[in-house]
Amino acid sequence: MEAMVQYIHHTEQSRSIEIKNLSFSYRDSPRLALKEINLEIGEGEFVVLMGRSGAGKSTLAKCANSTIPQFQKGNFNGEVKIFGKEISKTQVYQTAETVGLLLQDFECQLFSTNVVLEVAFGLENFAFPKEEIKKRVKESLAIVGLSGYEKRDPMTLSGGEKQKLALASILALEPKILILDEPTTDLDPSGKEEIFNLIASLTAKGLTVLVIEHETEKLFSAERMVILNQGKIVLEGKAGEIFSRVSLLETNGIRPPQILKLLSHLNLNLNLISVDEAYRLLKEKGYKISEEKYALLSEDRKEKEGEVLFRIKNLGYTYPDGSQVLKGINLEIKEGEFLAIVGANGSGKTTLIKHFNHLFEPSEGEIFYRDTNLKELKISRLGREIGYLFQNPDNQIFASTVKEEIAFGLKNLAYPESQIEEKVKTALRSVQLKGYEEFDPFILTKGEKQRLAVASVLATQPKVIILDEPTTGLDFLELKSLMDILKELNQKGHTIIMVTHTMWLVAEYAKRAVVLDQGGVVFAGRVRDLFREEEKLKSYKLEVPPLIQLSNRLGQTSRGEQGRTLLSVDEFLFCMERR
Repeated sequence: MEAMVQYIHHTEQSRSIEIKNLSFSYRDSPRLALKEINLEIGEGEFVVLMGRSGAGKSTLAKCANSTIPQFQKGNFNGEVKIFGKEISKTQVYQTAETVGLLLQDFECQLFSTNVVLEVAFGLENFAFPKEEIKKRVKESLAIVGLSGYEKRDPMTLSGGEKQKLALASILALEPKILILDEPTTDLDPSGKEEIFNLIASLTAKGLTVLVIEHETEKLFSAERMVILNQGKIVLEGKAGEIFSRVSLLETNGIRPPQILKLLSHLNLNLNLISVDEAYRLLKEKGYKISEEKYALLSEDRKEKEGEVLFRIKNLGYTYPDGSQVLKGINLEIKEGEFLAIVGANGSGKTTLIKHFNHLFEPSEGEIFYRDTNLKELKISRLGREIGYLFQNPDNQIFASTVKEEIAFGLKNLAYPESQIEEKVKTALRSVQLKGYEEFDPFILTKGEKQRLAVASVLATQPKVIILDEPTTGLDFLELKSLMDILKELNQKGHTIIMVTHTMWLVAEYAKRAVVLDQGGVVFAGRVRDLFREEEKLKSYKLEVPPLIQLSNRLGQTSRGEQGRTLLSVDEFLFCMERR
């Protein structure tokens, strides 16, 4: 592994976080989660921490707010100081006002019965005056875009809304250091943009921000980037410089900015980060999109014309608290499709797909599966034919070992023992969990739990696979491996229905997309057509990835109309030609 560690030294007065020779292993674990970490972060710095799943990022974050070693015990060696105070000698409640930590598994931070009580909880524990509590609750909810949600039960919120609520609870304490462990995993593109704008405004006010993140395109504003691998810092430096090292990023489980990856393949300037700069360079070098090759490409991505699998008629759904989430949904999903369902947080995506295997009963309308009303079908048939992956893997994991977790569905479907053993092995290999057979699922990282939940669904190989945000907590290599498995299953005839906020996944893997907005369907059609409508996507709080924006500009017709939309680096390389 190449190492290029450039430490930035600060004066004693300006250091907010100082880590010296830190090593840590969890109790009963033979493996070091962190190995000889040395890191200094100054006041007001915006630092990004990246690396593969299991590299030690979340462990390092917990060390910085004294959760480790105060709550989570293990073998802790070295020194961690927050504004000069040693955290191993400081209780968690003493650190909480200074260091705010948004956990990767943010749902475990929520426990109150309504939104206001959730945000007020920390303030009440620190005995803030009543009027100050009201003021801070109102301000923090406004900052994260949850004004008007004050009386909602947190458990009725969407995943992204829950993530915003957990962040609001931390911001209300006005910490001097903010540590965000994958803060955008469940947010729509608009919400992600808001989070990074918030980070910029907080650092401008002198707040120190440490972010663990996989979204590279959003991180060019970071002052510094630190990459961990197997518990060690293997690379540290300016974000812009590191992002240009495409192959090194991929080796460390990080998806490089795709415009930079394209320029790397074309042996062009790697310091260009904007769509405008890349467009000017490609035009200057004489590159254009071949009409003949684009025609072949477009033909290859046409949707399959299978039989209608799901027919949804005038579907509406209202939660017990009176919140109407779906209204007037009319939709057909065909056998063999790879369908992406997208939309802003709270638009009804998860609620919709929970109707597909009868987890929810429609308040209005009907759903037919293979021409039979869903409510008339037996659960045993639905369980055999339709696999469902929850947004939060903790909602479906319950066994005492990884092996038992994957075998459970197979046993319920009466597979012979010999087949069960082989299918468990195959499923574990497919999600890179071989060797974890006897592990307790509840000690796994969130990314590992997600892979386990995926393996449990894949083991039974149902005809229909429904996935709700399946890539949460996965690094780029794990994510690509999972998506390639789904692509292969789709090519074999399995129907894939995926809810996601990750728009590049939609572009590279799905063939058709459905956009929900305020509980209704506003688009249903080819993915290529979806990404051609940049302004419409913005109005739905969605985004067109920078690489696709570049293709839309290059693919304009002579009259300035949108003509040719490319969806990936591979499509660019196939279609690009020089005059």
